[in-house]
Amino acid sequence: MQPTEAYQNLRQELTHLYEPREASTIADMVIESITGLSKSERLIQVQQILNEDQINRFEEMKEDLKHGRPVQYVIGYTWFCDLKFDVDERVLIPRPETEELVHHAIEIIEKESKNNKPPYRVLDIGTGSGCIAVCIKKKIAAAEVMAMDISKDALNLAEQNAIQNQVKIEFIQKNILEHIQVDGLPWFDFIISNPPYIPPSDKNSMEKHVLNFEPHAALFTTEQNPLEFYQAIVKFSEFHLTRGGHLAFETHIAYAEEIAEWIKQFEYEEVEIKKDLHGNNRMVFARKSGSSL
Repeated sequence: MQPTEAYQNLRQELTHLYEPREASTIADMVIESITGLSKSERLIQVQQILNEDQINRFEEMKEDLKHGRPVQYVIGYTWFCDLKFDVDERVLIPRPETEELVHHAIEIIEKESKNNKPPYRVLDIGTGSGCIAVCIKKKIAAAEVMAMDISKDALNLAEQNAIQNQVKIEFIQKNILEHIQVDGLPWFDFIISNPPYIPPSDKNSMEKHVLNFEPHAALFTTEQNPLEFYQAIVKFSEFHLTRGGHLAFETHIAYAEEIAEWIKQFEYEEVEIKKDLHGNNRMVFARKSGSSL
């Protein structure tokens, strides 16, 4: 079997699960993972034949995909901010919207860290795969980055990703909703989070490959208080974010305005909602009033 034949076969098999363009993208990702060749390289090496091991891997991956398992989990990795991250069912698959959050955060950190006495401290709350923390540290090597998650399994994978991308990050297992666990943490200049923000009532409208495979603890909040993580982080920041320091959140599009208005009740200024590439209210940024000493 040639890679082109495998690609066509897989694309056809996936058309009942995905739109044609997405099925093509998934098929490309699988064939590239198996062969190590990009789409353009495969077009050049048209005579290549898959060996027995590659065919076996292809068939296994195809079965996983036909059962709805996300392609990133099937191939074991994804790309985020031009860096490679290992992913599996322990963590959420990083999204393009989160890349936008990171890009905006890096712009602020680069500017602010030049005016601060070192070290400039960053905390990523609910780090999951570590994608936010790793990308910030990779871009701004002088920053001290700490990443926190309630899940030990997620932290193990995040540490693996930090090593793979050659950055040094301090990972800690703590629950931001438990004040007694986080009270002893130091002060930070920048706190960033993409916390759980989907209410359970949204489950019926979610794609099955997300609902059936990605960790619910990282997706869902409570129906009674969908803002609980944001509220906990803002309260934590009262005693752990320096004056002039920044908060950065990814949010549910339905709650961005409510979160921004709630933050304004505290000692924050420059509270700003940013839209994602689709024009949705997706991020909230805020600066703590005053200046650090």
